[in-house]
Amino acid sequence: MHYQVDDAISADQALAEALAIGHYALVKAKRFAGALAGSLTLALLLSGTSYAAVATFSIGRSSGPPGTLVTMRSVTPCTLPTGTAAQATVYITLSRNATVLTNAYVDPNSSGAWSAGLTVPLDAPPGNALVSVFCVAKGHEIGPADASAARTFVIAQSDLARTGNESLILGLCGTSVLVAGCALMLAVRRRRPIGST
Repeated sequence: MHYQVDDAISADQALAEALAIGHYALVKAKRFAGALAGSLTLALLLSGTSYAAVATFSIGRSSGPPGTLVTMRSVTPCTLPTGTAAQATVYITLSRNATVLTNAYVDPNSSGAWSAGLTVPLDAPPGNALVSVFCVAKGHEIGPADASAARTFVIAQSDLARTGNESLILGLCGTSVLVAGCALMLAVRRRRPIGST
């Protein structure tokens, strides 16, 4: 009986120790998870992450020549997660072949709504371009990892260039008619009989 009592006490102690170890391990795991989450948050902050969802938008027109004012407005708000100390801002670009032609920043209102406009540069080449919108924390430097919403904008040939081409064509046509007329007059004069008036 003596050994049975000792065995029973040892079993109870083992169970208590196992429970204590399990509780300790659980507490440590929670602390580690919290520390890991904090480290990840700090790393994201240091890396300059935008902490913002993609803010979709609508565009006033989808094509136009250089000098056109392209207007846009938010469809979904540009807001940062609750508790973020930074202020949200909207960065807008008009680019073609990965080259930014023009850009602008605009601050959304308290509900995240915004509207803005970009003017197509006068020296912008014709072709398909992209209007891109980034919803980021103010002061954040845009990088390849930042997500954006985009709309296609077709840069048309400028009216000035079209007018110049039309003028050139008309000029060539006029010159051709003048040359043909002069040649006809010379041919007629050469065929006149000698002494005729």
